[in-house]
Amino acid sequence: MTRRCAQDDRAGWYRRAPRRVFLSRFRPQAGNNAKHHDAAVDYQSGLAYEGARRHVIAAGTIPIVMLVKNHTVLPLLAVAQSTSAMNWNDVHLRVFSTDDAESSGTFTLPGGAVYLLRVSGMRLVGDPLAGRVRWRVSR
Repeated sequence: MTRRCAQDDRAGWYRRAPRRVFLSRFRPQAGNNAKHHDAAVDYQSGLAYEGARRHVIAAGTIPIVMLVKNHTVLPLLAVAQSTSAMNWNDVHLRVFSTDDAESSGTFTLPGGAVYLLRVSGMRLVGDPLAGRVRWRVSR
């Protein structure tokens, strides 16, 4: 359901109802864990949704539905007033996985190279920056 907002609403012309309908575009992959590879995990609630199906998903505290592909590692930084105040030496790695299989993601320091991050269970596999960054892993 979509409601029309006032024209002076600077956030946009339309505001959506708190429930969203989502049609997954993930497709199953071959392998032992094929049923888990095509899953998507809700960023806010952590609930997993099977792929290639239609789902009705309630928005969370932040009124959006954001799904993350299964076995993904997202690097997060603490909130800062500006990008120049971000602490790049303390990085929270949030793992989105339906099991304990290895998950991966990428990370880049400002002006630096792109590094592959691999997390198995709740541990970072190797430190691509050799101790220059404090990594904190969670689900």
